[in-house]
Amino acid sequence: MDEVRWKRPVYPGDVLSLEVEVIDKRRSRSRPGLGIIRNRYRVFNQKGEEVMSFIGNAFIPCRTAGQADGASADAAGSAGR
Repeated sequence: MDEVRWKRPVYPGDVLSLEVEVIDKRRSRSRPGLGIIRNRYRVFNQKGEEVMSFIGNAFIPCRTAGQADGASADAAGSAGR
């Protein structure tokens, strides 16, 4: 996590919601089968006040160039069976 900002106190009983914005994406250089998604997170209380924000990375598997949208490598390989 980067750029962590606590903007308001949070109390027991508060109801929190989260907004996520994808701000960058790229393939991992060291692990080409993985992509790195950079997200901006904003946390709000039940009054709609922003209480926290931060930047975080998520690692996700990447499709290969030959895969159809939404198809896994296993499903694509077994389609002709």
